Amino acid sequence: MQPSIRRGVAFAEDVRFCFTVFEDNEQFESGDTLEHTWWKKDWPVCTTKWLYIWGLRSGETCLSTTAPFKYHNDGVSPVPPPEPMYQLNAIDPQYYTFGGGSSWSLFDLSRDIPEDATGAVIQFRNQDTGTDRNLALRKPGASYDAYLPFAKDGTLWAIVGLDSQRRFNYRFAYPGNLAGYLMGYTGRDVVFPDDPIDIKPAANNAYSTFNIHATWPDAKFIFTDMGSLSGFDNYHSIRPLGSSKEVYQGANRCFPFCGVPASGNIQTKLYQRAHPSTRWLAYAYLKQDCSFSLNGVDFAGFTPFAWKTLDVGTLDPNIRWAFLEYQHPYGAAHLSARKMHSYFGYKGRNFNHGWMITHVHHDRDCQVYSDNTSDLDRLLQIAESH
Repeated sequence: MQPSIRRGVAFAEDVRFCFTVFEDNEQFESGDTLEHTWWKKDWPVCTTKWLYIWGLRSGETCLSTTAPFKYHNDGVSPVPPPEPMYQLNAIDPQYYTFGGGSSWSLFDLSRDIPEDATGAVIQFRNQDTGTDRNLALRKPGASYDAYLPFAKDGTLWAIVGLDSQRRFNYRFAYPGNLAGYLMGYTGRDVVFPDDPIDIKPAANNAYSTFNIHATWPDAKFIFTDMGSLSGFDNYHSIRPLGSSKEVYQGANRCFPFCGVPASGNIQTKLYQRAHPSTRWLAYAYLKQDCSFSLNGVDFAGFTPFAWKTLDVGTLDPNIRWAFLEYQHPYGAAHLSARKMHSYFGYKGRNFNHGWMITHVHHDRDCQVYSDNTSDLDRLLQIAESH
């Protein structure tokens, strides 16, 4: 303690703090927020910690002007944030129809998703059976707008970022024809930055390499948004650097995903990248609790017009979600994926290259459906989340 003068007022004693052991902790909420939450693991009962807040603004460090906060762990566990990915009702998912039109709309999921969820796992469908319709999805406040065709009578799986009120942005070219099944939600370890990473290749029909860790150093798995107004542009492939996986087929609109190796490098390839509308953006990432296969676990093809049961626990016996990549070389096929013993049975039209996300039964089983009759179709398990 020592004397000091504060704003012209003399103090005989002034308490000063000196932190000799400390660590930096990222807040739970992503982006700039008015509320700040920290989740501290392994905090011994009946011990006290002092917390000092600092942040960045336009890359410049901003120090807090308040005194350190004091918190004593009394042994009463707070309600934990949700797990990295979690199901809602995988037996009979909640069905929604989305209104609006070509301008941005907000959809509120707070009735069905718990607080602190960061995203929603939704299987979307275009109910217009005659025409492809443009679709854009994003977290409110995000900087990108990929407004590109969603196949007629089509289906796609996407993880959509939510704001602090559990809402997401969407726009769809034809009001009333966008619908979807809410399969689950994501927690603190799935991050939706405001600014995406552009991963469109530099040349046609050739792989380009992108270092994801240069922007997102803790990313282990990325979610991307890919499409074009020109259908031929959508022959695409994405893989970790070092993989020999070559699934190179067309699609209409899709949300591919990819594991990120220790080097941080992933590769993408497009048949034609030059069309001005073509977009390929990495928009979210998973920080942990994920295992991926460099070349994918091959489940071969299907018996057409039947559900195929998959044991997807190869990557990790604690699996809860499976990420699947499907290739069918001729025309469009109707696809679906579900947890084992689920009643869910919606089958949506998909072009040659499909990306599916499904919850897994505790016996590590899920089911996938295709009406494709080709012997050349292929199904790969890319990753799992637990």
